[in-house]
Amino acid sequence: MAEASNTTATTGTAQRETKHAAREGAAVARAALAETADAARDTMEQTHDTARQGLKAATEARGQIVEMYRDTTESTVGEVQALVQAFSQLGRGVQEMQHAWLDLLERSVTQASHRPQELLRCGSPIELAETQREIYRDGLTYMLDATSILFTVMGETAKRAHGTLDGRRP
Repeated sequence: MAEASNTTATTGTAQRETKHAAREGAAVARAALAETADAARDTMEQTHDTARQGLKAATEARGQIVEMYRDTTESTVGEVQALVQAFSQLGRGVQEMQHAWLDLLERSVTQASHRPQELLRCGSPIELAETQREIYRDGLTYMLDATSILFTVMGETAKRAHGTLDGRRP
């Protein structure tokens, strides 16, 4: 009997120790679970903060980039306008040169239309040579006048176009 009582006491002690160990294990598991949950919550908050900071930085960078382009556009608008005006002046100059060239061509045709008749009226080789000399001189004078007129138109065009760009160089 004493053995049975010893066995009962031992069993009771073992049960108490098992319960105590289970309670301690459960407490350790609860503490570990709580620590894991806290760590997960902290990680989520840090991820959320990092994402928020990233979005804020991207928004600020976008604003800085937009501002940079706006400033560049504002600072170069005068140069772009000057270029457009210069090219417009060049276009007008090309039209003026075209009109001058057509006027010169008309003058040349008018002048050349009566030259063959003058050559046919020559009565001697000397008159023929004099007429040819006059045709040559008139032709050379015409070429000089035409070149001078075209260069004048070109020069005036270049001055007007350059005038729109004056003071625009860095």
